Amino acid sequence: MVNQRKFIELSRTSKSALLKSRLYAARACSPRNTPIHVRWGEAPYDARYPSVEGVLDDILLQSHVHDFFLSTTIKCRRSLFRVFFKRHKHLPYNASLDIQGDLVVMRVASRNRDSFVNLRSTDMHVLDRSLKK
Repeated sequence: MVNQRKFIELSRTSKSALLKSRLYAARACSPRNTPIHVRWGEAPYDARYPSVEGVLDDILLQSHVHDFFLSTTIKCRRSLFRVFFKRHKHLPYNASLDIQGDLVVMRVASRNRDSFVNLRSTDMHVLDRSLKK
């Protein structure tokens, strides 16, 4: 799996914010919303780049973060998400999703596939149902 993430250098003109995401932690009973730090350049429509490494556990065991796109369609409305995770056979078992390790899901912006926006309140149920399949 190829890492599709891009990074932006921190400078005096770059901006940052916290965006709402969904964390499926291996050491938790249920998923929860968590803020992810993102940063972007000067222009208003620059892509927002997340720092998900701080949320995913076991940084010493596996430092590489992989990702993929998840597309859902409900009532003719398409939503695009990005799922971030780590792969290693010694990561803790995630009983809620039947996988190894943690997952972080963020909503992809409609204008730029490399950018992210806050999760909507209706996204939580859609994500929980989609990822358990």
